[in-house]
Parts: sequence; C-alpha cells; structure tokens
Amino acid sequence: MRAIDAWSARPLAQVVVVAVLAACAYLVGIAAVPTTDRDEPRFAQASRQMAESERLADWVIPRVGEEIRLKKPPLIYWVQAPTVLAITGGDPSRDAIWMYRLPSAVAAFGAGLLTLWLGRAMFGGRVGLLAASMLVVSPVLATDAHMARADEVLLFTTTLAMCALWRLWRMHRADPVARGGLPLGSVALLWVAVGLGILAKGPITPFVAATCALGCAAARREWRFIWRLRPFFGLALLAALATPWIWLAAREVGWDTLKAAFEKEVLLRAREGAEGHAAPPGYYLVTLVAFFFPGSLLTGLAFGRLVMRAFAARAAAGAGFLARMRARFASTRGRDMEIFLFFWAVPTWLAFELVVTKFPHYILPIYPAIALFTARCVLGGLRALPKPLNAGDRFGYGVWMVVGCVLALAGPALYFTLQSLGKTAMPLPSWPPLEDASLRAFAFASLASLSAVALIVLAWRAALAGRFPRAMVLAIPATVLAEMALFGVWIPNTRWIWNTPRVVGIVAADAGLLPPDAGFPKIAGVGYQEDSLMWATRGRLVRFGDAVDDTNREAILAWAEENRGAYLLIPRSCAVHFEAVAVVVGDLQGFNYSDGDPVDHVVMRITP
Repeated sequence: MRAIDAWSARPLAQVVVVAVLAACAYLVGIAAVPTTDRDEPRFAQASRQMAESERLADWVIPRVGEEIRLKKPPLIYWVQAPTVLAITGGDPSRDAIWMYRLPSAVAAFGAGLLTLWLGRAMFGGRVGLLAASMLVVSPVLATDAHMARADEVLLFTTTLAMCALWRLWRMHRADPVARGGLPLGSVALLWVAVGLGILAKGPITPFVAATCALGCAAARREWRFIWRLRPFFGLALLAALATPWIWLAAREVGWDTLKAAFEKEVLLRAREGAEGHAAPPGYYLVTLVAFFFPGSLLTGLAFGRLVMRAFAARAAAGAGFLARMRARFASTRGRDMEIFLFFWAVPTWLAFELVVTKFPHYILPIYPAIALFTARCVLGGLRALPKPLNAGDRFGYGVWMVVGCVLALAGPALYFTLQSLGKTAMPLPSWPPLEDASLRAFAFASLASLSAVALIVLAWRAALAGRFPRAMVLAIPATVLAEMALFGVWIPNTRWIWNTPRVVGIVAADAGLLPPDAGFPKIAGVGYQEDSLMWATRGRLVRFGDAVDDTNREAILAWAEENRGAYLLIPRSCAVHFEAVAVVVGDLQGFNYSDGDPVDHVVMRITP
C-alpha cells in the first residue's frame, strides 16, 4: 500500500511509472521476435506496399500482393506506413518488422495513460495508477503490443472516446436540467474518437460508446443526456471522417466489394467461427484469469462490488435472490462512476460472448473498465468486498497463483523441452537473422522467470491474508519480469518454430542476395507457404497449394521452366519429382504453429 501511496499524489511520477512498465513489457523483444503468422505479416505487407507507392489508389485500398485486403478499415495502415517512412528516411526498403509494431506499442501505452487519467478523475490517483499498471502489464496487451495489428489502435481510440464520454456524463449529472447541449469541444472529442475507432476496426468503438451512453441514461431515467451529446452533429462529424475513404474505396473496387467485405468480417464472424476460432459462450470469462493477469485476482469479487455500488437499492426483508436483483437493477440510485463502468463493460462483454468467432483480443476495448473497477476493489481491501472471503475464494486465489506461475515458466519450459528433444536449429543462415542470445542473456532470463514465480507465490500468500494491495505490488513487477524474459529471450531463441527466416536465409546464402536487393529470386512454395514468407521475401512468394499432386506438379514444372534461377520450397517426400530441374541447396525441419503441423521441406534451386 505504501508503494502505491508514495506515487499517488504526483501525476508526473505516475506517468513515469506507467511508462517504465510499458517500456519493459512492450519494447523488450519488439525487434527480436520474428514476424508472427498469420495476421501480422498481412498487416505489415499491406502497409509496406502503401509506403512503397506514390499512387493515391494504393493508399485508399490496402493490398497484399495483388489481393485486395479489406478485412479491416485503413487507419492502421495509415499509421504504420508513415511511421516506417519516418524511421527509414523515406526508404521502405530499409524497413524491419519492429517499425510496423511500434504504433501498437505506442497505442497500448497511450491507453494506459488514458486509464490513469480516468482513474484519477473517478476515484483518485491511487486507483488510477493501479488500474493503469494492471492494464499495461496484462499478457494480452503485452502480446498484442509485439504484433503489427489494429487491436491496440482500437483500444486507444475506444479508451479516448470513453474518457470523453465520462467527462460529458459528469457534466450532465452536475446539472441535468440545464438547457442546450454539452460543451462543444468535449462533444467533438467524443465523436472524433468514435470516428477514428470506426476507421480502426469498424463498429466496435461506436457499439461500446453507444451502449454505455444509453445504459447510463436508462439507469438514471435521464434520456436528455443522449440529446445533449448532439447526435446530429456527431453523425455529421462521423460522416466527414469516414465518407471520403468510403467514397474513394467504392470508386476503386465498387460498392459490392465493400458490402461483401463488411458482411464477411462483421456479420459472418458473428454467426460462424472464422478461421477455425469458434468457441462457446463463457470463453472470455474463463480465460480472463490468464489474459488479465495479475489484475484477475479480484475481478470476480470486484464485479459484485461494482453491481452493489452502481444499483444501490434494497429489496424487502426475506426476498429471494431474483427479487433482490430485480429491485436493484430497477433502482435509479447508485454511484455514477460504477454505473458508467458497468455499462462500459457488460453489454460489450455479453455481445462478444454471443459472437461465435472468438479471439483473446476481441474484448480489449473493455479492459480499461475492468482494470478500473478491479483496482478500486483491490485498494478497498477486505472492507470493499461484497461478501466475506470463503474457501471458494481462496481456491480461486490458488488457481490464480498457478496460472501466474505457468505464464512465467511457459517460455523456459518450451525452450528447454525442445532442446532436450533435439528440436533446435542453428541461428544462421537466416534472414532476418534469428536471435542467438548470449549466456548472460539466458542467465538473466532464467533469473527473471524464477524471480517472477517467487514474487507470484508471495503475492498469493498476501492475498490469502487479505492484503490485496501488497499482492498487486508484488504481482505487477513479477508479470513484467516474466514478459521481458519471454519476449526478449525465450520466444526468439525457440528457433524450431521460426521457419520463415530459415527459408529466406538458405535462399539468400545460396543466391548471394538479400530480399531488399532487386534481383532476389522468387520462391515457389508447396505446403509451407505462410504469410510471413510473403512478407520476408517482399512479395516474391508464389503459392502452389498444400501438397504436390498430378495437377500442380505440371504447373510447378511449367513455372520452373519460365523461372530459371528461382527456388522451390517442397515437402521432402516430393523432392524426387523435381530432381531433373532443380538441386537441393538446404533443408528445413521445424513446427508450424499456425496449423499445428510439423515442417519437413527442402529448398531447391532451379537449374539453367
């Protein structure tokens, strides 16, 4: 508690704490972890092609190769491409994957600062600092910050919109009968943030903001609040932000293509499990203990406290559970902070539980709300809990401790297990060069992982004693240490799973050229043909299906005839079919984590 109190009264010092945590969790390993299949290389390749082009059409419609990529709106590409151009001095041939990841890390840090501000505005500096700290170190944020994707930008825009909405809600509650709309500047900030959220990932930000605003108005029977948000002005502002891109995109690809993309990415994902990622309702509830670690220690109890504070009503003595809940939710009394956080988190959570397609990062936009009401409960101690601790709660703390230890030890366990089985690979030849950590780095990573386990066990013991602030003070640095070791050493050095850099390294060593060079040869891939290979070869990958059969064998031979000096990436068992036109220059053994299959291929150079 004293550690939190020492920083709570100094806003600048709190910013420094959040910045240090974010830098350790996000920047360590941002350049060392190879490009991660499958979404990341698609985002990065589309942004690269934008940066390489001077045509307006190529900045309007993202493309991966010649394929139109409308799975996401363009904001993430418009952020990544200028970032790369700025870092490389306008020469995208000098790019690297970390440059495309940097906007994700900055956006995640920005979301942490916004959570800090909102916590201070709602509950004071202590809650703001703890909530921001729990948010920035949570494993799902740290993982996404190491990927060049749109989710962290969405998190930032949504959190900005909710900060503006909270300010407007407080202004309205201070004078609910005032005439006219709320201050134009704050209203404009809300609608601009919502508009940027639409350009980041479609309807998610407006859904989060709208359900929160409508829920708060309904719970307090103050429908004037919606009108005071100037909805017609807001819709005009949204149109001004989104319409230019929609019109230009429709001019390039047609309205039918845009409509089909929307139906596939929004409606179809709600009904069916896209890309094999279907899960039943309850997925996010069960996995929160890992994805929101260490804040998940008290999230369940904190939610009970949130409901009691948001809907302050009591049923008649002796009433049953349903009667008590009915009376509570029908109440117009309660605390404005808790009602706001309730309607920020619950409608969006329920909606994503009902959507068939599920990914861990889908509920990121409500993580700041979860962090805030959890931090408020943690700092309240035993008195803030909605009920006395019992054996079930203590069992839950034990599960939390086990999950934390698994998170800390997963990296070294995977690395040493593969090493003991002989499933390893040399760092060279590879391109970009694979990590080859020194003995000192491995010693640091081992010490960090073991220290994380020790701190998590101490945090668990503090939680059993009801000392929840101390538990968080121990668990937050433990999580950061585990993430630094994981992303800085264990994952980059587990080379058995990083196939693409080894393929490109074999070709580069044999051809004497690197992918940025103009004469770098094409690679025809069969079986292993992940998007990271498209990214690493700068679009020189030619795909020929998952296996060699009579049909595509003839197609591959015809392609080889036209591309002498190019390379084939072929399953080892099929190499005999191409010995007449190509020679083996290297082999690839590993594991493809994207589809769960082993990789056993050879690299062949097509002979003159």
